[in-house]
Parts: sequence; C-alpha cells; structure tokens
Amino acid sequence: MALQNQGKIAGSAAALIGVLQYVIAGIVAPLTGIGENPATSMGLVMALSSLGAIVSFVLIVSLKQWKITPSSKVSLKFLRIHRRDEYKN
Repeated sequence: MALQNQGKIAGSAAALIGVLQYVIAGIVAPLTGIGENPATSMGLVMALSSLGAIVSFVLIVSLKQWKITPSSKVSLKFLRIHRRDEYKN
C-alpha cells in the first residue's frame, strides 16, 4: 500500500523505508534502558513512539487531502508541494 503510487521509483522508496526503520530503531532502542526501572522507560518509549506514529499518520492524511506531496513547483516555506496527478505513470 505504501508503494502503490511510486511507479518507477518503488525500489528506492522501499529502500528508504527500510533505512528509516533501522535509523529510528537505533535511536530509540538505547532510550529503553534509561532510568532505574527499564520497564517504565520502555513503556514511555512505546507510548511516545505510538503518539509519534499517530501524529505522522494524521499529518500525511491531511497533506494528501490538500494534495501536498514532496517536491514541486510551488513551495510552501520549506515544503514543496506538487499535484498528485503528475505522479501517475
């Protein structure tokens, strides 16, 4: 589902998703051992990660409703916007 609209760059998109998973895991994993009670810190890390996933999902859905995607001719501050119909192959 995540790669269905990527067309010719599906392989690069899959590689990016894989790399991001390893980077996030490498940053978050050491945080679970901080503090006197590792179970508490792990629970906190899990809750914050879930919250981050929900916020990311809401942002992505709202950007799709506005038809905002990375790289475009029209820029909105640092985010460049692009019409979704130009990605269809």
